[in-house]
Amino acid sequence: MKRKPKQSATSSPQPEITYIVSAFNRPVMLPVALWSIKGQSHQDFECIVADNADNDAIAKQHEQAVKDLRDPRFRHVRTAAKTKVSDPYWAAEWVIENLARGRWIVLPCDDTYLMPQFAERMLRHAQRKKAEFVWCRWPVVGQEAAGNQIMPDMGYGVWDIKIHRTPKTSFMFRRSVFTGFEGKLSRAGYCNADYFLSSQMVAGRVRISCLPDILLVHN
Repeated sequence: MKRKPKQSATSSPQPEITYIVSAFNRPVMLPVALWSIKGQSHQDFECIVADNADNDAIAKQHEQAVKDLRDPRFRHVRTAAKTKVSDPYWAAEWVIENLARGRWIVLPCDDTYLMPQFAERMLRHAQRKKAEFVWCRWPVVGQEAAGNQIMPDMGYGVWDIKIHRTPKTSFMFRRSVFTGFEGKLSRAGYCNADYFLSSQMVAGRVRISCLPDILLVHN
């Protein structure tokens, strides 16, 4: 009996999830994030790399990381010149408004590793709780969150995420409830627009729910 040839992955006209990966000057890290998405048990998705690299050489490395996947569900977009401010929040908004087709949005950074069942379990939890905004309470994080870690002396630890301070790497939301990152800066610089978004979700009429699992590593 002859085996059927394996079909290549394709993105459906309206995939369940759009991953928007923010990439900025860390081309060594980006492939790990992308391969963790490619390896998800939930396969109905598209992935758009929003590239804010500040030079062409790094942007080409980001683009090559996407090409190396040989998967039409992954795209590379140089967003740096398309937005007023070159940062992940402006880039994510631009992609959502112009390119994203998914019913759910996930916003990993280029230094994020998603466990293989991240999407499957988040979506299942959202369906069970009838939620529109789901966040993972226990990400594994590096030194950037050392003050909030459990077992920080180990280098990497578990971060107890609170709903009003939820980083964008640890949540997913229905595209229909997203109204923008109102806390984003009007000039380049660090801000907590993702924390502001989660606070808005709490204050609004959005149905939210927490999944108390460890499903991702951030930096």
